[in-house]
Amino acid sequence: TIQVVTITGAAQGIGCAITLQLAEDGLDIAIADLKSQCMNLDGIADEVRAKGRRCLVLECDISQEEEVQRMVQATEQEFNSLDVMVVNAGQIVVKPVVDSTLVDFDEVFNTNVRGTFLCLRAAVQSMIKQGHGRRIISALSVLGKKA
Repeated sequence: TIQVVTITGAAQGIGCAITLQLAEDGLDIAIADLKSQCMNLDGIADEVRAKGRRCLVLECDISQEEEVQRMVQATEQEFNSLDVMVVNAGQIVVKPVVDSTLVDFDEVFNTNVRGTFLCLRAAVQSMIKQGHGRRIISALSVLGKKA
């Protein structure tokens, strides 16, 4: 059976690579990223469709609960399912801690911790409501292992 995956942070890097591989593997895909990344998402969606898969492009700031709920609901409405959630969106600040501000910290925390939690919770709620679900994956780059 065809599975449906939602991938956050899909506009570049690891998220783009995950998207293209899962399309190659035969999944239909909802890709999400920040509004500023929508042009990149449109190009990736074209590549997914060229592989014969359906693709939904969604604007979502995962640190915002309402946007995460809309992302999951849009996926359910478009595909009548959500089988896999890949929480890949992440943010880093590339400067020494002594030069970092509380705003820097809050932005990273809100995306990497709060946003991940909101996506994981929304996916679990959706899968419970559907009566099925297959995978929930929280991805991170090598920076997750390096301070």
